Amino acid sequence: MVRLALPIFIKKFGVENISVILTTLKNVQIQEASNGKNMLSLLKEHENSQVIDDPSSITNDSVKAMSVGIYESNPFFSISENQDINIQKVKRYIILRSGKIDLEKFAAFVHEFGHAIKSTRNEFSISHKDSQNTLIYRNGLIHNRQSMSLQGDKILLKNISSVGTGMEEGVNTMFEEDIVNEILSMNRNDIPEDLLELFDTIRENRENDEEYKSNAYGPECAAARALFNIPGFPERIIYDELYGTSKTEAFYDSMIPEDKKSKNSWHLMLKNLDDTMRYNYLAIQSMQKLNRTKLKENMQKRVDSFTQVATQIIGMSKFYKQKREDPDQEIRL
Repeated sequence: MVRLALPIFIKKFGVENISVILTTLKNVQIQEASNGKNMLSLLKEHENSQVIDDPSSITNDSVKAMSVGIYESNPFFSISENQDINIQKVKRYIILRSGKIDLEKFAAFVHEFGHAIKSTRNEFSISHKDSQNTLIYRNGLIHNRQSMSLQGDKILLKNISSVGTGMEEGVNTMFEEDIVNEILSMNRNDIPEDLLELFDTIRENRENDEEYKSNAYGPECAAARALFNIPGFPERIIYDELYGTSKTEAFYDSMIPEDKKSKNSWHLMLKNLDDTMRYNYLAIQSMQKLNRTKLKENMQKRVDSFTQVATQIIGMSKFYKQKREDPDQEIRL
């Protein structure tokens, strides 16, 4: 899977970022759940027993257990004599379900390898400001902060803030679709002989050469595609994902009139897209509990949140177009 996908990953992220991709291969273990063992049990084997986690994610264990693939990273810590907490090492994994490599499993690998690439630089750091240890997590556009406190020989993590997961999943899913489709469209004569069996297997059961489309993160992916269609955004988003900068936020906000930024800012759009994703997970949980009322309520909230995202992108696009066409004049509403 790595050999088949790697050239397209390099093409997608740019040759100038090849060192990040190759570093990812060195630092991430790719594992497959063995027969009789589900994804969740393998994830729990990798947990850091030193940590008591108060998770901010609403993704429950049943969702993880049903996943085809998961990217997971676990920091391990050292504690100094003056009670400062520092990162000792980070272990990173891509975990895939057992069984043969079909299109679904290959696409899951592409998706999770995308997450791994975008966590290679500065994924975890600790702030010691004002005598408070704060764990900062960055994966692509995702930025999470957790307070750290000692409980005997354990470290208690509590969520402070989280933003960017919806947009990051959208961009990553878009890349997943693009990379898989480029591979599926390749000529069989261009595939190394020892990869032909894998290539043929992932192409099985495709009707009329239909394009691959992920069955997850549909609205989030649509938002990402809309932004990538606007000149100036793709290169800034990719750079932010790989290196943890904030070029996209500054660029996006520069397209919004000052008196409209409170309703259209990049940070607010990230939050609205986070809500879009969060209500989807809540809807899944409602369905698992056979609660039709909550299911309907959460699905409506998902639609409402995404409508706000779409409205923001459309509004920003109009401001952007007008500014490009008439850069010397004040943006008109």
